[in-house]
Formats: sequence, structure tokens, C-alpha cells
Amino acid sequence: MHNKPFNIVNASAGSGKTYRLVKEYILLLIDTNNNRSFANIIAMTFTNKAAIEMKERIISSLDKISSPVLYDNKLSYLTEELSEELNCSKGTIESRCQKVLMNILHQYEDFNVMTIDKFNLRLIRSFGRELNLVHDFDVIMDQNEVLEK
Repeated sequence: MHNKPFNIVNASAGSGKTYRLVKEYILLLIDTNNNRSFANIIAMTFTNKAAIEMKERIISSLDKISSPVLYDNKLSYLTEELSEELNCSKGTIESRCQKVLMNILHQYEDFNVMTIDKFNLRLIRSFGRELNLVHDFDVIMDQNEVLEK
């Protein structure tokens, strides 16, 4: 799975999608063979609520993995899974997670977990000149205002 640049997780509610996404995201971050910074990884979802939950779960998981004593080994099963997948010790997983967590917290603006809408807006803004758009365009979310214009 890690040699594919694009992964889609599609499953019903309560089936463990967020857990899987968090695990895969952390794997990408701590696998030294990937050499990917969190700034080069994007996770997209449909709603702001889901994007916020994903960010919180990633940060929380990294924190709990990197400080097992503080959290009574609450995520020892995830640490074990990561250890097995990367074929390295739990201590290595813990230290890598701690390093990644510190990097994310110090460069939070580069932590790209967002909605598809926000991603598209960022993409449009970055190519605004090529699309002949004014640099300070607004997105109108009011359906009635759009219909009136």
C-alpha cells in the first residue's frame, strides 16, 4: 500500500475508516524509507467536522504513542502494528512519533488535512493568474445571492 501515491478508503460509518487513515498517515510520516514530510502529504475528507476530527486524532495518536507511560500505554496496539509494519522496535516508533509531532506543532500551517472544497479553493487560488482571476476573489456560499446575480 505504501508504494501507491494515492489511496482511497471507502467504507460504512463505524467501520474504522478514521483509525485506518490515521494509521496510514502516521506510517507515511515515520517510515524512513518514504522520506516524506507531513507538508508533502494531504488527507482530504468531505466535511469540516471530519477534517478537524482527523487532525485531532493524528495529533492525539502521535502524542499517545510517543508518551506511552504518560497515557498508560493506551495506544500500545497501534504502536505494535506500526512496529510490525515497519519492522522496527517500539522504542523507535515512539521516538519517531515524538519527532514528527514536534515538527507538526512547530509548522502546523503545513499540516494538510482538509476538505475537498478547501483543497480545490487552494488549487484555484494558486493558479489564479493563469485562470485570469482577480487575486482577492471571494467564494459565495449563499445560494440566494448567487441566484440573484
